[in-house]
Amino acid sequence: MKEITFALQKSKLQNLPKIGEIQFGNQALNSIGKETFKDIPSLTKLSFQSTHVGELRPDTFLGLENLVSIDFRSSKLQKIHEGAFAGLFNLEQIALTANGINELPEIMFEDSSNLKILLMDSNKIESFENTTFSGLFQLERLELQNNNLKFLPEFGFKDFEKVTKLKLSNNKLHQISENDLIGLESLEDLTINDNELNFVHENAFASLKKLKFLEMNNNKIQVIEPNWFLNIIPRSTQAAQFGLNDNIWNCGCNSTRFRLWYELDENKDLFTTLTKIEHMNCSSPEYMKNFTINGLDLTWFPKSEDDPCEPPPRIWGHPNLSIKRKSEAQLICGIKEGKPQPKYFWKRPDNSTVWTNTSTLTIEAISDADRGVYECKALNIAGESIEKHSVEVTWEDAITDELGNYIGIRGTNSAQSQFLCSFFFYLFIILFFH
Repeated sequence: MKEITFALQKSKLQNLPKIGEIQFGNQALNSIGKETFKDIPSLTKLSFQSTHVGELRPDTFLGLENLVSIDFRSSKLQKIHEGAFAGLFNLEQIALTANGINELPEIMFEDSSNLKILLMDSNKIESFENTTFSGLFQLERLELQNNNLKFLPEFGFKDFEKVTKLKLSNNKLHQISENDLIGLESLEDLTINDNELNFVHENAFASLKKLKFLEMNNNKIQVIEPNWFLNIIPRSTQAAQFGLNDNIWNCGCNSTRFRLWYELDENKDLFTTLTKIEHMNCSSPEYMKNFTINGLDLTWFPKSEDDPCEPPPRIWGHPNLSIKRKSEAQLICGIKEGKPQPKYFWKRPDNSTVWTNTSTLTIEAISDADRGVYECKALNIAGESIEKHSVEVTWEDAITDELGNYIGIRGTNSAQSQFLCSFFFYLFIILFFH
């Protein structure tokens, strides 16, 4: 069945009585003409929910100085031209939810300084200019969740001095820069869940003096900046909440600032109270995945941010060893100490792991069960180095060079002994017959 649509023109709304509200919901309305409602200045509410409007042209609503609310939810809007809301001096609410809008005009609300609620969620908006929302000094709530925003323009919210709620979840934001949230002095509730955030500037929230709820769950944030919490510390935290779950915590050198801050009891209590996070599992680097960043003691970290943070380099080793049965064996991991001091983990031939404070693994009364390959791992937050040692157990004493590398075994059956016997025999013959 072919769908019947119609366009709304000024002539169709002439000679109407004084009315305050018109609803065009669930109709096949596909366009609205210029100054269509000019002869109905008494209108305070207009609803086009679930229509097929498509686009809003300039001067569409001229003459509606008493209009308070416009509803365009699910109206298949694709484009809003600059000047579409011109003349709406008393407008307080605009609902543009669930459309196909992918761009916004450079200047959008030049006459709507009384707007309080702006709903633009569930569209396809990729970006906006730092002038798009200029002049919205009375705005209290802005919803931009479920769009395709990749970045926020610097100072894009500069006039939002009364906004208390800002929703940015389910976009494609990669970062929050230092000046992206400037102007949001009254903001209490900020949600940025389910984005692709991998960087949030340490001072990104510095101007948010009244922030109570911050949610950045399910992002790609790697490092927590202590400065994020500065505005919360002077106030009661009982009603505050910071959502930071399901991120990919980096436990490398970049985490030093947070870990030093977290060590103070008052900061630890603050963080746990706000985030409800007790265990922050390390997602990177790969060698730290079995740890939790807030579970590591301070010996894992540099003493200050200015101290060097370097992985332990491998410089020498004892790769092949032959050790006499029942003797004490010492395996020395030839890995230079890193900065900070690394921890040493030895994996035995049976895959059991031994942790040592130093680079030496001591085996008392070595036996055949100790024969095999030992792996030494020197690990700190900057990196890891791995060295393998092959251990042979014998009844004889081993012969090694000055670095401890295995040469042979002392005994009548060793190649070394046979060589020495042959050497002295021929030497005797030569001297005797000489």
